[in-house]
Amino acid sequence: MRRITIGLCLLLLLGSPLSAGVKSTLIKGAAKGIDAFSTNTSHAVEIGGETVRVGGRSLSNLKKTFGTYDFSILPYSERVELYNDAKLSIAWPAFRNLTVGFGKGSELQGDTAGEWFGIISDGVSIAATGVGITLLLFDFIFIFPGHAALGEEYWFGSSDKLLTAALTTTFAGAGAFALGRVIQAILPLSYGSRYNKTLREGLGLGKKMEDTFIFEVGAAPTMERGVLLAARVAF
Repeated sequence: MRRITIGLCLLLLLGSPLSAGVKSTLIKGAAKGIDAFSTNTSHAVEIGGETVRVGGRSLSNLKKTFGTYDFSILPYSERVELYNDAKLSIAWPAFRNLTVGFGKGSELQGDTAGEWFGIISDGVSIAATGVGITLLLFDFIFIFPGHAALGEEYWFGSSDKLLTAALTTTFAGAGAFALGRVIQAILPLSYGSRYNKTLREGLGLGKKMEDTFIFEVGAAPTMERGVLLAARVAF
């Protein structure tokens, strides 16, 4: 009985770290899988005998691609499929920027500016918070004993200038960190929406995925007939 009890205790002690480790591994694996699925990748398509790659690059490059090549020659079904394959994921990159930070979500979208904002924002705010905490520890270990021995006030706004600076730096760094994460969460929403809109319009698709190229091509003969009719009446 004693051996069984000891064995159960050992299982409980070892089981918790093991289960936590397994959960952590599963979560990391799932996150990597979603990252791979959400990454902005390029897709090849044939236009006029030339291979053109759509996606996998920045928004400016996408606009340049649509300005260079005529995608109206592609069948409607192929354009819809290309849009579904090349459009950016929005929700997951926003979640990654909010929770992981350092522009990881923007990196998935190919948004270099958003990625660097996350890196700089998190790096500077964490560094500021770290400096403030370090000053607090230094003050508590080396300065506080002297104030306590003299019976002086020891808190924010007291004569201890180092404490005031440490608390100010810590709170400012933490506030900047929280604000930076909120901004990082918004960036993929804005960038992804603009990217997908440019992609959709460049492929000649409307908001309801209707074929806008049909209306553009169909308007020309109507106008031409109107001009011819006007010319005949004039003569």
